[in-house]
Amino acid sequence: MLLSMCCLGYRYYAAHFGGVILCLIGLFTLIWTDATNDRTTNNNHSWIGDLICLTSATLYAVSNVTEEYLVNRCTTEQFLTRAGMWGSILSGLQALVFEHESWVSIEWRWEIAGLISIYVICLSCMYSLGPTLYRMSNATFLSMSLMTSNFYSLLASLVFLDAQMPPFYPIAYILVICGAAIFNTSDAPSTTHHEQQPMFKQNQGYQCI
Repeated sequence: MLLSMCCLGYRYYAAHFGGVILCLIGLFTLIWTDATNDRTTNNNHSWIGDLICLTSATLYAVSNVTEEYLVNRCTTEQFLTRAGMWGSILSGLQALVFEHESWVSIEWRWEIAGLISIYVICLSCMYSLGPTLYRMSNATFLSMSLMTSNFYSLLASLVFLDAQMPPFYPIAYILVICGAAIFNTSDAPSTTHHEQQPMFKQNQGYQCI
């Protein structure tokens, strides 16, 4: 949200700040619950994992704002072409360096190949629809919405893995979901950045990446 205000010129209303504050309270409640449970179980990994997830979410928010900045200055096909090319190169190098042994040791079966294919298709659809979402809304909207994804992971753990829910987890997730709902249902923030580029080319070129 701060990045969108500084880099993209968005001006948010009081309801947006209220939704963000609720989400932050929910996240800190989640971390506090894990830290409290760690002290009682002599295990100090949960809250560290929460902080790592929070750091990764912050970096992902930076990525979303950067993507919106580029989308506002490119056509959809320009952005997807360049992002797909550089993303494939960087991801391939990363997999080669850090995950080479894991890939070599995989016993390829139809089930594994099918699950990986489904994951790749879902991720491709998500990033292909990203430019459209940014033109309809903004990066903060996407980041806030993705914060609720942990709620579905929790439900899956309870149903399929017989996981036990710590006492304050429901409160934390309710705060996050309510905050995201308030933010997403409020009036769209005003903006001072220039007019967005059209979704597809119209016999003219645009400066992109």
